Amino acid sequence: MTKLLQWDQDIFRSINQGLASTWLDSPMLLLSSDLFWGAVSALFLLVIIYLRKRHLFTMWLLMALSAGATDLFTYRVLKPTIDRERPCYQLTDVRIVPPSCGGTWSFPSNHAANGMAVATVAILVTRRRAAWLLVPIIFLVGLSRVYLGVHFPGDVIAGFVVGACIGIMVTALGYLGPKALLAEQQRRKTRESQKGRTFACVTA
Repeated sequence: MTKLLQWDQDIFRSINQGLASTWLDSPMLLLSSDLFWGAVSALFLLVIIYLRKRHLFTMWLLMALSAGATDLFTYRVLKPTIDRERPCYQLTDVRIVPPSCGGTWSFPSNHAANGMAVATVAILVTRRRAAWLLVPIIFLVGLSRVYLGVHFPGDVIAGFVVGACIGIMVTALGYLGPKALLAEQQRRKTRESQKGRTFACVTA
């Protein structure tokens, strides 16, 4: 465990300090901005409403639900239970880009967890290769958290895992489960209809 924590700190320093550059500060801040991603989500919803695509609206609802559930679980349950401090509270050589370090708790990263939950829902619902493009974007969001000095790499990796798991559960309960149930009901109706036609042919 001690070696893992040391590796976590070493990788943190290699990103936080090794990649430090003034021209990277603004893009990294943008990737970590809640306001930016909120605007992206709102724009996506407006496009869906304009196109009147019901399946996309269902996906948007599942994405919002998964992000909300993930954020609540990580912030209210995992972070206070694990109680790991942010790098800027543990280390003295942290390069902090934001105005402040943020809250005390670090593990896991909410940004990484929420983003991966959204990406997982999109991948499972659409089943298209284009949805996988969200994964490298979420990876960059996680990288930005380390670059900005507010999370260890281990926090981000754990966030990815938690987000993926919750995304899978939300999709299974809210989309794949009901979809499978409707498909089974349709198959039953088809079988009953076929039986009725067969019986009619025999008695004719």
